[in-house]
Amino acid sequence: MPQCTSGTGVSPVNDGQDARPTATAGTARPTVLSLFAGNAFTEGIEIHIMDGVSVRVYSPEKNPADCFNYRNKIGIDTSIEALKLYRQRNPVRADELLRFARVCRVLKVMKPYLEAAAMSRQNPSYPAASVRQRLLNKARESGRPFNEILQYYAMERFLYRLSKSPYANSLVLKGALMFNVWSGPLSRPTMDIDLLGVVSTTTWGASSLR
Repeated sequence: MPQCTSGTGVSPVNDGQDARPTATAGTARPTVLSLFAGNAFTEGIEIHIMDGVSVRVYSPEKNPADCFNYRNKIGIDTSIEALKLYRQRNPVRADELLRFARVCRVLKVMKPYLEAAAMSRQNPSYPAASVRQRLLNKARESGRPFNEILQYYAMERFLYRLSKSPYANSLVLKGALMFNVWSGPLSRPTMDIDLLGVVSTTTWGASSLR
């Protein structure tokens, strides 16, 4: 996503080539202007000489923060891809990435992706480094909302851990989530886990409830 700044306070300019055929050669390409204000506009500007002309562009670390700032317009997948391209093409400067994330007020959104990227460099087999991306892929493939996929992932992982605990034989799954386990159709996504506790009616069993 090429970006440049101008003295008008309007930045960046997303210079995209129109994929539709044009009737006249030399037609100007469409330009999308995004309004930045304050430090989000002034921070991270670098001067580059192109064909003898001084051009102001944003630093590589600023670009991912801008993409996450406009994730609702360009999509979270595009924002993640911008961060991946930065890591592939540039020496990673984590401090600068965090600084621009704060400037663009997207630190809370970007931080999980930055931490996952750091873990993947230290240990490529670390499962948390790619779990969010795999969930995003599943959401696209199934046509279901990402938040719904994430909700079910959290509940299923909780049930898995519960099944490995000493309480596994004392609890029975019930409710809407049980139908999902049986691969039955759900009229609406369930947002919780319903469990039925099974205990002995003996004196010892009753005392264990305290």
